[in-house]
Amino acid sequence: MNPSDAHLLDLSNEILLIVLRKLNNIDVLYSLLDINNGRLDIIAQENTFTNVLNFVHTDNNSLIDRFCIYILPRIHHNIKYFILEPVFMERILRAAVYPNLTELKLFNFEQQIASKYFTGLSLRDLPSTTFYSSILTHLSIMVQTFDDCLYLLDGRLKQLTSFNVNVYSIDSFSTIVQNTDMLPNLKCFSLKSFFKFQQYEQIPSLIRRMPYLEHLTLYLCIKGQNRIIDGTCVQDDILVYMPQLHSFTFYISTYIDSGDLRHNISRQHIQQTLIDIGQQNATTIVNRLSRSVVECSIFSLPFAFDYFGSLGSSTFSNIIFNYVT
Repeated sequence: MNPSDAHLLDLSNEILLIVLRKLNNIDVLYSLLDINNGRLDIIAQENTFTNVLNFVHTDNNSLIDRFCIYILPRIHHNIKYFILEPVFMERILRAAVYPNLTELKLFNFEQQIASKYFTGLSLRDLPSTTFYSSILTHLSIMVQTFDDCLYLLDGRLKQLTSFNVNVYSIDSFSTIVQNTDMLPNLKCFSLKSFFKFQQYEQIPSLIRRMPYLEHLTLYLCIKGQNRIIDGTCVQDDILVYMPQLHSFTFYISTYIDSGDLRHNISRQHIQQTLIDIGQQNATTIVNRLSRSVVECSIFSLPFAFDYFGSLGSSTFSNIIFNYVT
């Protein structure tokens, strides 16, 4: 065969899969599924292309139309994980029933989304019109405030085993009375907030509802306290309530008015509080940001995050950051 006459369909299935796996799976499905070619139909419905669907940053209405009308109803049994933004969320979740969907990642989450989609009803009640929470075990969300996180954990998602929260806006005082129901199935919890949070006591209260946690990740910037969050605080506020915890990855930074301190901050003393709770691989950094504001950061090593707050002269001593903003 002349190489110039070779076509995509001349390739074997094995070679086709190797080629297609290098492409965005949304493009593969959009281009190859339901185009009256049985062979491409079978290949496009492989788990590689249908298990995880990411529609974030998609602004093509014709693509969404084609997926909702033709593609999602064809592959709905294969879908295990959606990554979505609110703009097309309702259309996509209503396009089909997803009996094997266990993971959902939401960007720009808002409370009205929870009240609309995350109810306690069975999938069998209205399977073709509304999305329900009863089958989700893994949930990741990007929220504007900590209240949005509390709103979701009001008891409607007790079946979750993994919950990841990123707070990406300045958090005001919480207006929600926190539910006290336990979350017995939750094994992994991650909370990351890159903005200064005033109500630190809300976070231990939330985590104490997760007594069977095995993996905990915290990235917190705390202000408005009259104490430093050190190893002793972490132990008394959080870890003592986590008897099954296997891994604890953290960055906790306290911003405090030096006038509120009863004595000078000693890095050595704070470091000892970490050692005392078994966090020998954690470290401490103390920065004086101004005449009145001191920042004290404690964090696990190796540094597991991609953002570091205020830098000072002691930041890089004996610490390796593989990548960080």
